[in-house]
Amino acid sequence: MRSNVIKKAGRLALATRIRLLAEKMLQDGSEIYKSLNLDFEPRFFAVFYLLKDNPSLSVTEIANHIGISQPAVTQILNGMLKKNLVRIVKDKVDTRKKLIMISKKGEAMLPQLLPLWKDFESGIGEMFDSMGINILEILDKVESALDEKSVYERVIGKVKKRLRENVKIEKYKPEYKIHFKNLNLEWLNKFFEVEPVDKKVLNNPETEVINGGGMIFFALIDGEVVGTCALIKTNNHFELSKMAVTEKAKGKQAGFVLCEAAVNFAKEHNAEMIYLSTSHKLKSAINLYTKFGFTPIEISESDKKYIRDTFKMILPLKN
Repeated sequence: MRSNVIKKAGRLALATRIRLLAEKMLQDGSEIYKSLNLDFEPRFFAVFYLLKDNPSLSVTEIANHIGISQPAVTQILNGMLKKNLVRIVKDKVDTRKKLIMISKKGEAMLPQLLPLWKDFESGIGEMFDSMGINILEILDKVESALDEKSVYERVIGKVKKRLRENVKIEKYKPEYKIHFKNLNLEWLNKFFEVEPVDKKVLNNPETEVINGGGMIFFALIDGEVVGTCALIKTNNHFELSKMAVTEKAKGKQAGFVLCEAAVNFAKEHNAEMIYLSTSHKLKSAINLYTKFGFTPIEISESDKKYIRDTFKMILPLKN
C-alpha cells in the first residue's frame, strides 16, 4: 500500500523513494557483512574508505572530504570507536588537535573488506548495466544541478511567484487613506515612536504625496488591504517611504509586489533615482530593498529625516 501511494505521488515523493532505496541497499549491505562474520556496518564505509588512504584526519577534514556535517561524522565515528575500528591520537604539531586513524583491528579487516567491496561494485553494476543505466553519470548530473541551484531555491521560487500572483496592487483612493495611516502606525508603534514627520504624511497623504506628483500604492490579498507604500517626488527623484505590511500578511510577498510597483512607477516617470530611509532594526525591509538593488550610503546626522536611528539607501535608475 505504501509503495503504491508513493508511486502515485510521483515527483513529490522523490526524496522518500531515494531514501527507501538507500535504506534497502544499506540493509542488504548489513546482512552481507553479518553473513561473512565481519563486524562492520554500511554507514562506516565512507569514513573507513577515506581513512584507508590517509594515515590520519581530523573530524573537520573527514567532514569536508565526504561532504557531510561534523556532527554526522562524529556520530559515525562513535559507532566505529565502539567496534574498535578506529582510534584517536593527538596531533604531534598541535597536541590540542585530535586525529582519527584506523585501528589495528580495522587494518586486520581490510584484506577481507577490499575484495568484498569489489563484489559490491560488481553486483550493483551488473544490476544497472542490465537496465542500460549509467547510475553514476546520472548521480553526477543530479548533484551538479543541485550544486547550481538547490531544491530549496527551486521550490521557494515557485512558492513566491504563486504568492505574488495573489497580490493585487491599487493606487491611492480617498477610501484607502485610513489604511495608509493604520498600516504604518502598526510598525511604527512596534519598533519606534511616531514622529511629527510621520504624522504629517500619514494625516495628509494627498497634500504630502499625491499633489506633489507622487503616488501611494496598496497591496490587496483576497480583497483585503494588507500593505502600502508611498513614492514622494523630490525634483527628479522619488523617496520610497511609509512601506508597511500588516503582521498577518508577512511572508505573502505583498512587500515585494509593492516595491516592484513603486520602482516601475518611478521608471515610467523618468526618475533618476529612488532613495529611502530605513533602520537596522528593520531587517526584513533591508533584505527586500537589497533584492531590488538598493545600496546603503553614508549621510551626516544633519541630513537625517527622522529622530530615530536611520540610514539611507539609494537605487539609481539612470546611468
